[in-house]
Amino acid sequence: MKETLGGGRSGHDLLLLAREIRFDATDRERDLLSRLTTVAMWAGKYQQPLYEAQYHDTKTLAPHRIISPRDGELVRGIVRKAKKLVKAAGEAA
Repeated sequence: MKETLGGGRSGHDLLLLAREIRFDATDRERDLLSRLTTVAMWAGKYQQPLYEAQYHDTKTLAPHRIISPRDGELVRGIVRKAKKLVKAAGEAA
């Protein structure tokens, strides 16, 4: 496994981080990681995106629409898979 701080230039890109650790995400998990990246990059702090290119997505990705109560089980599944990856990496070391 590659040792890196990862996550792109800002370190906040959860999809890049997932790829770097070879996290086998489903389509739904990738969608959630993408939405959570939006929160990490700007929506958790600012009222609007930091970059013009992100501005056009705000009609569908407004901060109050990014995360849904239905995402809870998806988050728990991601955490379970991540724990298995960490455990396997520790056993391989």
